[in-house]
Amino acid sequence: CGLITIKDIEKSERFPDASKDSMGRLLCGAAVGVGSDRLERTEALVDSEVDVITVDTAHGHSKNVLDTVKTIKKNYDIDVIAGNIATSQAACDLIEAGADAVYAGLDEFNARLKARNFSIRTLSYIVPFAHKNNAKIYITLNTLIKQYELHRVVDILCQLEQLQNDAFFARYLSIAQIITRYFQKIPLHAS
Repeated sequence: CGLITIKDIEKSERFPDASKDSMGRLLCGAAVGVGSDRLERTEALVDSEVDVITVDTAHGHSKNVLDTVKTIKKNYDIDVIAGNIATSQAACDLIEAGADAVYAGLDEFNARLKARNFSIRTLSYIVPFAHKNNAKIYITLNTLIKQYELHRVVDILCQLEQLQNDAFFARYLSIAQIITRYFQKIPLHAS
């Protein structure tokens, strides 16, 4: 039990769709890598009562990432997101390892443009596979958008909405505003 203030009530009224845990606290996630301190960091995060742990690497399809996901799922009752993935096989392997969700970038509007990313067509195969296996797909949209690119971004978001991806990760306010205004059914996470 904790103290509830007028500010808490005002924020609940102002932001009714904020994601909260069973105790009414804002959900909190944190990332670990695959370095030698990953298990110590994971334990500290679980002890701090984070709601989700992300195994976050530039190339999420590696033995270290798969082993980290397996170890976390074996030892803790916590949701695990893994990525950044670049292939369909990576999605399959991470979901088999126990990832509750995987995240991927797109060919367009992704900060990791030099890394391999997904096309909408490829995602059309991965999203149903993930859902069939009780996992989620999150799409990262984390670049600044120029004015002349807005129509293309909205077009891509419409296609992603039709694919029924589970959430967007957005780094910049411009993308976040578009998503919250026009695509309210798909959750938005800060990146």
